[in-house]
Amino acid sequence: MRKCYIMRGLPYSGKSTRARELAGDTGRIHSANDFFMVDGLYRYCGGQVRRLHQENQAAFKNSIEEGTPVVILDNCHTKIWQFKESFEFASNLGYGVEIVAMPHYPGIAAFRKTNWRNIPHQDFMRMYDNFENFTVPVSLTNR
Repeated sequence: MRKCYIMRGLPYSGKSTRARELAGDTGRIHSANDFFMVDGLYRYCGGQVRRLHQENQAAFKNSIEEGTPVVILDNCHTKIWQFKESFEFASNLGYGVEIVAMPHYPGIAAFRKTNWRNIPHQDFMRMYDNFENFTVPVSLTNR
């Protein structure tokens, strides 16, 4: 069965590390962070976030449509609506979808220790304060 993993968690919580483990050698990872890499350096530009997330979403959908065996969407997804469409899209195309939620506390500790992406503290705390939790089972589809 084809598998889709949707990563959730605060910055520095280990999402990307876990995504690489899940992808193995053949999986495809889609992360909006990759769009901020310029000449090997992370260069965040808040004004580009919406557009880059849309580009990332389009690439994710393309991987699903191509039937890539393992597809991973690696973003913060602090709100359920941010990953609901991706969940439904992959599910409707026959993928087994798993939400992988990372714990908050490693993210907070890592943020305080090293903020190599230069995320403004208030932005990080807004994500922390607004993180929407849910318990399984949760209905993400209209079925």
